[in-house]
Amino acid sequence: MIILYILIGAGLGYAAGFFQMRSKMYQERKDQEHMVEDGRRAAEKMKAEALKEVDEVLAEKKQEMDATLKVKKKELEEQTDIYYNKQKEIDSKWDMIETKRGEIDTKIADLSKHEEHILAQENDLNEKINREEKRLEALADMDAEEARRRFLEKIEQDMAAETEEIIRKSRQKTQEQLEQEARDQVFDIMQRYASECAESRTTSTVYLPSDEIKGRIIGRDGRNIRTIETLTGANILIDDTPETVVVSCFEPYRREIARKTLETLIDDGRIHPNRIHDVVNKVKEDIDRDIFESAQRIMSELNIPELSGEILKQIGKLKYRFNSAQNLLQNAKEVASFMGMMAAEFHMDVQTAKEIGLLHSIGKSLDEHTDDDHIKNGVSLLRRHGIKEEILEAISMQKQISISGNSMAQILKTAIALSSNRPGSRDENMEFYIRRLHQMEHIANSFPEVEDCMVMQAGRELIIHVNPVKADDRRSKALAKDIADKLEVEMSFPGPVNVVVVRESRQEEMIGG
Repeated sequence: MIILYILIGAGLGYAAGFFQMRSKMYQERKDQEHMVEDGRRAAEKMKAEALKEVDEVLAEKKQEMDATLKVKKKELEEQTDIYYNKQKEIDSKWDMIETKRGEIDTKIADLSKHEEHILAQENDLNEKINREEKRLEALADMDAEEARRRFLEKIEQDMAAETEEIIRKSRQKTQEQLEQEARDQVFDIMQRYASECAESRTTSTVYLPSDEIKGRIIGRDGRNIRTIETLTGANILIDDTPETVVVSCFEPYRREIARKTLETLIDDGRIHPNRIHDVVNKVKEDIDRDIFESAQRIMSELNIPELSGEILKQIGKLKYRFNSAQNLLQNAKEVASFMGMMAAEFHMDVQTAKEIGLLHSIGKSLDEHTDDDHIKNGVSLLRRHGIKEEILEAISMQKQISISGNSMAQILKTAIALSSNRPGSRDENMEFYIRRLHQMEHIANSFPEVEDCMVMQAGRELIIHVNPVKADDRRSKALAKDIADKLEVEMSFPGPVNVVVVRESRQEEMIGG
């Protein structure tokens, strides 16, 4: 019985498990069917979206293609219009050509008729000439050969007179053309070389950081300003103008020393006589160095090979030399540039021409107080330093009225005239004033006791430094009168001039390490 129950229980359990498992399998199949259905729907949805995107892309591409086709169509229409217009122009020009061809054919026909008419006239003329020759032979009782000879002689005489007149007019016309071409070349050179005219000035302005420093420049009892004026030879003008000091001197080299000395002292802050002595010496060295470098810059700008050091030094000195208020270094550069351009126009040696122009007034740098011929002195200096004779010959001829046989001298004279006569380049009143002040210094320096002299106060004061060994106090007093008497005899002055003779000695000693 128990076994039966066990078997029944086992059967029921198996049946229950079987039904449960079958139910589970059925549920899983349902789930799988749902998943398949969902996947199919998702795939259909993705397919629909993809088709939609494809339709949108195709629509955009179609729009772009339509726009492109529209542009291309418009361009094609424009090109077609251009083609038709060109075709119309060609047709029009072809019609013009045909018209011109017809006109030319007509003219050719007219010329042919005219030529036939001329030939007929020529034949008639030959017949008349033959008849006249026979008549002349009968009247003159000479044969045709004799008549022809006399006729040719008459023609030769007439032709000789006409030929001479033609040659004279041709020469006159050629001369006028050459003069016009020369003027045009000169004007072209003047326009190609455009530079400002550098005139001399007699004052320079030094700007101060504040008005308080004016008192330090003057110093106690004016000793600082007197020291600056004595060492530099320039007047220091201090007035009520705010933050400004004016340096006045007719000699640009001394004026530049004074200006740079003041600027250095102001920047340094130490202003006393010993410091002023040191600064003046240092400034002189700097200016001498600048003179040499200025010459080197000019040589580089003109593309001239560098000359000897002594020649460069003398060229640089022209920076502080003036003629009729025209800076001589600027004048030399202008003349060299003018000569270079003219030499290029005339197919001459450009480099040699530039060297001649640059060196033509170097004699004025040797001693501005001398009355000797500066051209002769300059040529002598250049010859000592091995400058070519071709250059020396052109420079020596620059003042001659008539120059023949030396093309370089001729264009040098022209270049000097161009530079000197440019508007604003010369000031004769300033030149006369500066020359008079230089002459005062030259007269004072002619006395053997004088070491140095400086014209101050615009020519109203002449300060003379004498050698304390050669002149004692008594001689110094007499020297002042001698110089004043000589100035009065040799020169004329619009007002009084104060002659001051200074005799002093200076000793320095250094202590410590």
